[in-house]
Amino acid sequence: MQKLGSPYALGNFLAGQPFYDDLVDHVNCSHHLDTLYCLRKASYEQIQAWVNSTPKFFGYESINLVWQPRIDEDIFIQNPQRSMIMGRYAMVPLLTGDCDDEGTLFSTGNTNITYVP
Repeated sequence: MQKLGSPYALGNFLAGQPFYDDLVDHVNCSHHLDTLYCLRKASYEQIQAWVNSTPKFFGYESINLVWQPRIDEDIFIQNPQRSMIMGRYAMVPLLTGDCDDEGTLFSTGNTNITYVP
């Protein structure tokens, strides 16, 4: 049984590259050849400051979340919707649903936006 949520299109892992590059720059690792090694040596405070500056779940940028699953050709080999169309999924019954007024939660962070047509 699954409750809450709906199918979510996963982005390619390359879509996360700008976030990685921004983190690398924020903690002054851009000049290193091995940026991952440099990130591992970065302070908790530096990384926390960067994480706190990324798009938030309840903000107007929430669709552009940094922390989301990505198709990496290892855990997720392709978009789940494509897997379903191709019949590549566990064929077991699934009971799913939504709660009344579920989407309202996502609108609270978007109250300070001006729409300009």
